[in-house]
Amino acid sequence: MYRQVARILSTQIEDGSYLPGELLPSERELATAMGASKDTIRDGLRVLRARGLVVTVKGVGTKVAARHELHEHELSPDAKVTARMPTAAERRRFRISEGVPVFVVEDASGSIVLPADRTVLRSGGEPQTRRGS
Repeated sequence: MYRQVARILSTQIEDGSYLPGELLPSERELATAMGASKDTIRDGLRVLRARGLVVTVKGVGTKVAARHELHEHELSPDAKVTARMPTAAERRRFRISEGVPVFVVEDASGSIVLPADRTVLRSGGEPQTRRGS
């Protein structure tokens, strides 16, 4: 049931029924409107937080997350990409919502951390062939 709640709210956010920065109805109001328990609504909102669609502020409520412009990052042929949750400092630095991971791109020139909710990774060339193993 919580997945259905998440799907309904996600659709409403994506179609503009709720705009970035707009406060969603309270859990109680959503539960009444959807015929669901508050626990089900909380679980649905947790899914949306993990996807970076909403942000919950204690004492304020849940609002639609700001939409970020997507930036393309070209990967070098020897790049290695991993995903992980950001540190507290990275969350502040990039203003990352709760539940949004970061990409860590490592190559010969070093490493860079990129917020996953606003990054498109693109292959930049022919991969190097490995010998052995």
